[in-house]
Amino acid sequence: MGYNEYFSGTSSSAPHVSGLAALILSVNPCLTREEVKYVIESTCTKIRPDLYNYENNPNHPNGTWNIQVGYGLVNAGAAVDLAQQLNRYTYIKDTVITGNITWTGNKMIHDSLVVNSSAVLTITDTVYMSSSARLIVRPGGKLVLDGGTLTSACSGELWQGIEVIGDRTKQQLAQYQGKVELKNGAVIENALCGIRTGLREDTEYITTGGIISAEDATFVNNCRAIEINSYAGVAPAGTVADNACGFENCTFTVGMDNHFAANNTAFTEHVRLWDVKGVKFKGCTFENQSNNMFGNGRGIYAEDAGLRLDVKCANNNVGMPGYCGCPPSYADSCLFNGFSTAVEINATGTPYTLTVNRVRFENNGTGVQINGNEFVTLTLNDFNLQRAPYTVSNCGVKLNGCTGYKVEGNRFHKAGKNILLSSRGVSVNNSGPSANSIYRNIFDTLDYGIEVLGANGGLQLSCDSFNYCDYDIYAYNGSIATSQGSVQQGADNQFVNTQVSSLYFSTGKNRIYHYSNVGFHTPYLPYNVSIDNTAEECGCASTLCDNGGGPYVPLTSFASQVSAYASAVLGTDDDGLAGANDYSSLQALRQTLSDTYYAAVREIMSDTVLDLNELEQWHTAAHSANLANYANYANIGDPYSLTETRFMLGYSEPFTADAEDAEMANYADFHALKLALRDNIGGTDSANGASQQDGQNSSLETGGGAPVALPLRINWYALTDGQIAQLQTIAERNTGRASVMAKGVLCFFHGICYEDEWDDEGVFDTSLQDGDTAGTRAHRTAMDTDNDATLSVYPNPTDDVLFVELSGGAGIANVALYDLQGRVVETRRAASLQKTTASMDMKSVPAGVYVLRVTAVDGKEYHRKIVKK
Repeated sequence: MGYNEYFSGTSSSAPHVSGLAALILSVNPCLTREEVKYVIESTCTKIRPDLYNYENNPNHPNGTWNIQVGYGLVNAGAAVDLAQQLNRYTYIKDTVITGNITWTGNKMIHDSLVVNSSAVLTITDTVYMSSSARLIVRPGGKLVLDGGTLTSACSGELWQGIEVIGDRTKQQLAQYQGKVELKNGAVIENALCGIRTGLREDTEYITTGGIISAEDATFVNNCRAIEINSYAGVAPAGTVADNACGFENCTFTVGMDNHFAANNTAFTEHVRLWDVKGVKFKGCTFENQSNNMFGNGRGIYAEDAGLRLDVKCANNNVGMPGYCGCPPSYADSCLFNGFSTAVEINATGTPYTLTVNRVRFENNGTGVQINGNEFVTLTLNDFNLQRAPYTVSNCGVKLNGCTGYKVEGNRFHKAGKNILLSSRGVSVNNSGPSANSIYRNIFDTLDYGIEVLGANGGLQLSCDSFNYCDYDIYAYNGSIATSQGSVQQGADNQFVNTQVSSLYFSTGKNRIYHYSNVGFHTPYLPYNVSIDNTAEECGCASTLCDNGGGPYVPLTSFASQVSAYASAVLGTDDDGLAGANDYSSLQALRQTLSDTYYAAVREIMSDTVLDLNELEQWHTAAHSANLANYANYANIGDPYSLTETRFMLGYSEPFTADAEDAEMANYADFHALKLALRDNIGGTDSANGASQQDGQNSSLETGGGAPVALPLRINWYALTDGQIAQLQTIAERNTGRASVMAKGVLCFFHGICYEDEWDDEGVFDTSLQDGDTAGTRAHRTAMDTDNDATLSVYPNPTDDVLFVELSGGAGIANVALYDLQGRVVETRRAASLQKTTASMDMKSVPAGVYVLRVTAVDGKEYHRKIVKK
C-alpha cells in the first residue's frame, strides 16, 4: 500500500544521504557542512569499476569521481568510522558506569553519562562534551578527574556540566553522597555550570548533599563554575556540621575567548552557595579577564552560606606573631581580580559566618560586600583600589545591615589619585545600636577612608591609620557612637596628610572625639564634632590571634558581668546618663562586654560543628531584660540574633517589635514571612518529613543509627508571586537590616536586584537624617518579576502552549524563557514587530518554575513567573 515502484533518482537518494549525514553528526556533532560532505564522499564504495571509470577531478576533490555515478555508493559504516577518527577520540553515547573504570584516551560524550552508585570513573585525558552532554554522579558514586579535562566538543558551544547527586537526609559520607574529586591539574572548561550539587530538575532541592573536592584544578570560561545548594548537614540535634566541599590552590578564570555571547548567555559568578556552612577556599585564584563593560559578575555569590577564604599554608607548624600559624613565606593567598563584586554574601538570619583572611583584592568594583550577615571576620586582607572594571566608584568592603563584625589589620590603598574613580576603603551602613568597631586598619591615598551611612549608634572607629586621604572618616547623613573613645582610652586613629577633613559629619549633633595628644592622633579640620585631647593613650594592641576577646570568659561569668553592667546603667539618672564621666565609663564597659560577646559568638559560629543551643545561651545572656528601655545605646546583644537562632532551633515565636520603631516593625514582618514559609511546609523539612515545631527538634535514624535532626530550611526559589510582592514591600521600605535581607533574597533567587545610587560627585545618595534607621536607596534592575498591568500571560500554569499579550504599548520584539538560574530555556523572535501577541510551545519544556521575559519594540521589558506543569 502506497509503494511507488518508480521512486528513484534524487528523490530517492536525498533521504538516504540526509540520514547518513545525521548519523555522522551523531558521532561527531562538531563537523562543518564541508567536513560532512568530505566524510560521505570519501568513504563511498566504488560500484562496477569495471564498467565506470573513476578519475581524479579538481572540481570533485574528495576521491576519484565518475560523471555517471559520482563517488559511488554511500557507505554508512565507513563514513561513521571516519567521522569518529577525525577528532581522534572515542565516541561514547548514553553510558552508565557501573564499576571502577579509568579512561586513558580522549573520549567524546554526546548526551548523558551516569556514574552509578558504588562505581568510580577516573578520567586522565580529555573528554569532549557536546552541547547536550551532562555528567551525573549518583549517591555512592564517584568521579575523579585526575589531570584530565572536560571541555566542549564543538567550537563556540557550551556543555551542560556535572551534577553530583546527594541525599540531604544523610551525612556527607561516601556511601550516601555522590562525590567529584579534581586533582593534579584537572580542568573543567566551557560549561553552563561546571559542577553543581543536586539534579537541575530538582526544584525541591532534596538531592543536595553531594561532595566536591578540588585541589590544583582549573575552571575556565564557565558561566558558573561551582554551585553548592542547600544542605545544612546531618549532625546531633541542635547542631550543624561543616559542609565537606572544599577547594585548595584552584584557579577560576574567565577570558576573552569565552563562548557566552554565542550561546545567548553570560558569566554570572564563579561560585554560588546557598544554605551551606563551612565551605573552604584556600590559596585559590578568581579572575575575570573578559572586560565586559555591562558587568563583570562576581567571584563568589552566596545566600545564607558560611565560608572561609584563607591561605594555603605549606607548613602549619611554623608560627609567627600576627599571622596565627602561617608566615608569609609559607602562605599562598587567595586572589580576586576583575569583578564587579568579588565576594557578595547575603543572609536571612542563618548563623553561618564568613571569614576572609589574608586575601588579595585587585581591580574590583567592590571587594567584599556583606548584606545582613552577622559576626563576619575580615582580617589582614589587601584591597588594591587603583583600578576597577567599568565603574566610577569602587570600595574595599561594604557592610550593609551587619553587626558583630571583626574588621582588623586590613590595608586599603591606591598608588595615586584618579579623578575618574572615587574610592572608599570601608563603607558601613546601618549596623544598628550594637557596639561594633573597625580597628587597626590602614587607609592610604583614598577619597574616603571609612564612610558611614545610616544608623550605626554603637560603632567605634579606633586605631586606624589614614594617609593622604581626602576624607579619613566621612559620615554622610550617618551616625556612629556619640562618644568615640573615652577619657580612659582614646580612639587614637592616626591622621597623616589629610587633604580635606579627618572627621567629617554632614549634619550637626552632639558628638565628641577623644584622643591622646601624642603622635599623629590630632584630627585635621574636624567638622560637626567636638574634640578632646586629654584621653589616655589606647595602646592599639593587635587582637588577631585571640579572636578579639582577650582571655577566655565563661558564659556564667559573662552573664554576671552583663547583669552588673545593667545595674550600673539603671543606677544612673532616668535617661541612663548621669553625667559625661559616668556615660564614658559605661560605654567603655559596654565595649569590653561586647567584644567578649562577639568573640565568643564568632568562635561558636566558626566551629566545624555549630552548636545552636550554646549560641542561644550566649545571645540570651547578652540580652538583659532590665535594659529593654535602653536598647538604643545600652544593650550588649544584637536585637535580632536571639530570634534568628531560635528560628533555626525550630521555635515558632514571633518577633515582638515596637510599632514606633520602623526597622523593628519591618523586621517583624520579615520574620513573620519566614515563619509562614516554614509553616507552609507544615513546619517540616520537605526533604525528609521531619517535623520541627515549637522548639522541638525531631530526629531520625541515618546511617550509624544515631538520632539526628535536620535543620529547618526555606525554599526561597518556590515563592509565590504574592510572597515575592511581600518581600518587595519589605525591601523598599529601606529601614535597615530587614530591607537588606529582603533585597538579598529577591536578587539571589528571583533576579529582582537593587543597586546603590551615587550622585554626580560619587557621594552616596540618600535622604536619610543623621541617626535614622533607613537603609540604602535602591532601584530595581535585571529580571523584575513584578506585576505589570500591560502584560497578560495565559494559561499559567500551563502544560501546552503559552499565550502572551502586550496591550497598551509597543509591539513585541522578543520573548524568552529563563530558568531560575538565569539560563535561557526557550526564545522566540516576533514574526512582525507590529504584533502585540505571541505564543510559545511549552510541551518540551521540563516541569518547573521559570521567568518569562518579554521585550517590546521600544526596549521596555516585562516579566512574569511561569509554572510548567
